[in-house]
Amino acid sequence: MTPERLHAITTIFHAARAQPDAARKQFVAEQCGADLELRREVESLLLRASGPSEFPTGSGSEPAGDAAEQLPQDRQLGPYRIVAVVGAGGMGVVYRARDERLDRDVAIKVLLPAVARDPGRVKRFEREARATAALSHPNVVPVFDFGTQDGVAFIVSELVRGRTLRVVLQREGLAPDQVIALGAQLADGLAAAHEAGIVHRDLKPENVLLTETGVARIVDFGLAKGIGPNPGVRADDTTSGGRTVLGTLEYMAPEQLRSQPADARTDVFALGAVLYELLSGRPAFRRREPFDTIEEILNRTPAPLATVPGRPMPIALVRIIERCLEKDPEARYQRAADVAGALRALADSSLPRREEPRPEPPPPAPVQPAWWRTPAWLVAAGAVVVAVAAVAWALWVTYRR
Repeated sequence: MTPERLHAITTIFHAARAQPDAARKQFVAEQCGADLELRREVESLLLRASGPSEFPTGSGSEPAGDAAEQLPQDRQLGPYRIVAVVGAGGMGVVYRARDERLDRDVAIKVLLPAVARDPGRVKRFEREARATAALSHPNVVPVFDFGTQDGVAFIVSELVRGRTLRVVLQREGLAPDQVIALGAQLADGLAAAHEAGIVHRDLKPENVLLTETGVARIVDFGLAKGIGPNPGVRADDTTSGGRTVLGTLEYMAPEQLRSQPADARTDVFALGAVLYELLSGRPAFRRREPFDTIEEILNRTPAPLATVPGRPMPIALVRIIERCLEKDPEARYQRAADVAGALRALADSSLPRREEPRPEPPPPAPVQPAWWRTPAWLVAAGAVVVAVAAVAWALWVTYRR
């Protein structure tokens, strides 16, 4: 992204925030004119500034959005019957639905009508379905189906019973051992995606579900990019010729902000940002203004974790996170699998070691009488003396007679 482009985005963003809510959308459209990518960037910043994530998925903990844009209960999308809203964002709505063919509950993500009119957004939506369908891993929410009906584009996936990591962060803290365990799971899920030739490019707490049994599940591959011969997600899949900055600002790697190619190390950076936030309770990079946040990501290191008041940090975990957040991709872990390995090694080393059973001591030797411990030569000499005395006694008795 050029400095001129960044200046245009931030200028319109600040001016739009000063507008009344009802007039903001029209203002942005007028300022951006025919530059649809500029408009998307500004609207994305406005969405992040107002709080809700672009496409949350969960179990009802996120806002349900505008009721006028929701599908009615019992609406049919193919074999799926809409039951209830479970989450919403600026891009669409997630519903709980009933798969009437297989008699099971599923999650259905549906683009909002205004978004569905944008071919680029629909293309990205379909790319998400194809990317996730290529994955099969316990730490990735699987996609079952994709389709369109009466102008409604939708993705069908597993319905996960749980909460987003964002909700967990807002309601409770996480101990270092919990962060280590969750981080290893997320690294495993990313490693599976990378092995399938897919970079997520938008890992953040909103895009991780934590099940009731403590399993972390990665969702929302809407910004996924191919890094190999993946038939579903090609490396040249973009909506803007490769020059648009895509992602969530606080978790974007420096190369993303510079519109440079993203690879597995881009996701490693985002993972480091998520772990930092899970451990400290605050984002690694967040300033009041987006431009300042960008400058911080590009040129500054986050506040040292070891200095967070009241939260002693395992130094080995701090080092892992710091390496994930290196500005230079070459200095980071090169694979998500390497991060998983480092976290698991740390978990193993921090477990209390099991005491090996000590062998029973041998039974004490029987105590021998003092005479038994006398040297053999002394015993023999004593026997000779006794014998001589006996002979002398016999002779003496004989002589007296």
